[in-house]
Amino acid sequence: RDIARTVQLALKSAGAGEVFFDYSSLRDGVFNEKIYQAIDECRVFVLVLSPESLTRCAVPGDWVAIEIDRARQAGCTIIPLAIDSNYDRWPHNLPHNLQFLKNIQQTKLLTDEYFEDSVARLLSRIAAAPAKGTAKPPEPAEDTRMQALLVHNDALRAALNHDNARAVELLRRSAAMGFGEASAALGTAYENGRLGLPVDQ
Repeated sequence: RDIARTVQLALKSAGAGEVFFDYSSLRDGVFNEKIYQAIDECRVFVLVLSPESLTRCAVPGDWVAIEIDRARQAGCTIIPLAIDSNYDRWPHNLPHNLQFLKNIQQTKLLTDEYFEDSVARLLSRIAAAPAKGTAKPPEPAEDTRMQALLVHNDALRAALNHDNARAVELLRRSAAMGFGEASAALGTAYENGRLGLPVDQ
C-alpha cells in the first residue's frame, strides 16, 4: 500500500494527470461503484506486483482479481509494475481469466536511488499506451486451445500411468497456454497433495 501511494504521488507530481488509487480494503456498494467507474474511465491500469499480491486471486470475490478482470474487460492498457525485481511468483492456481498477465511485459520499479528513473520509465510506458478500447489482449487462437487440450490429455495419461512428474509438467504447460481445466487440476492436486505435490497450506 505504501509503495502504491508513493507511486501515485510521484505520477501526479510528474504531470500524469488524475491518478486513482484504490487505497481501501473495505468494500461496500458505494465504494464498489467508485472503483468500477474509475476503472471503466481510465486508459491505463497499473498493477503493483508485490510478492504475495496474486496469491488470493483464486478465492471467489477477491478484489484484486475482480479489478484486474474489470480493467481487461474495459479495454484498459494493463501495466504490471514489479517491485525491485521481475515478478515470477505466479500462483499455481491463478485463474484462467488472469493467465494473460504472464504475457505482458513488466515494468520494474526500483525503490532505491533509481526510483525517479523507474517512475520516468513508467511514465513513458503510460504515454505510449494506445487509446482506450484498443488494448484488450487477444483471445488464444483456436489452434492454441486445441494444443493446450492435447497437452492436458497427455497429462491425464501420464497420471494414469503413475508418471506423476510428467503429469505435473504437462499440466503446468497446458495451464500456461491458458487451458482452465489444467489450472483447476493443478489447484486440486496441490490442495489434496496428489501427483506427488506437497499439500498447499
